[in-house]
Amino acid sequence: MSHMLFDNSGRPIHRIALLDQARVSDVVTQSDLIKFVKRHEKELGSILESKIESLGIYDPSNGVVTVTTDTPAMEAFHLMYTKELSCVGIVDENGMLIGNLSNSDLRGLEADRFSHLSLPVTEFLKIAKALSRPFATVLNSRLNALRALALPTGSTFKELLKLVEENRVHRAYVVDKDFKPVGIITLSDILHMLSVATS
Repeated sequence: MSHMLFDNSGRPIHRIALLDQARVSDVVTQSDLIKFVKRHEKELGSILESKIESLGIYDPSNGVVTVTTDTPAMEAFHLMYTKELSCVGIVDENGMLIGNLSNSDLRGLEADRFSHLSLPVTEFLKIAKALSRPFATVLNSRLNALRALALPTGSTFKELLKLVEENRVHRAYVVDKDFKPVGIITLSDILHMLSVATS
């Protein structure tokens, strides 16, 4: 199964086009696979109740690349580019996780708004989210949405699966008791672990 989820160089494949008579009939994404796994979670047996740390699904020694709330968005995106990352965590002055900046936050940014990239990441996100959703929704749900991206150390695989599937997120941060990020788990990590565990 893992050869279907990763290319020859080991990079994850995020979506696959299904062809019918040389025409794309559908697209299967990693999120679709996670939804399928969640629907059939009972078939995973003991993996469900295993702690995420014991599954080797993330390596806490790798740490999490973060930026502070006052980091200009342009700097944060440059950091993501140079480190070949799709996201960085946003932390406050105490190192607590308060947000996530990802490549998809650039979606819809038009040339007349490039100046927004000079803003601190938190301000940039408020504007980016307001452009893609009603502003009141952004202001009222942002903190809850950010916290929904995280689960505490010692969580089970079942809790992780529920979090990513129900919130339709592509990654979950692992945080310590002080809400400081100690790891990050992507859909690719989950699918890789399942392909190894079930092969």
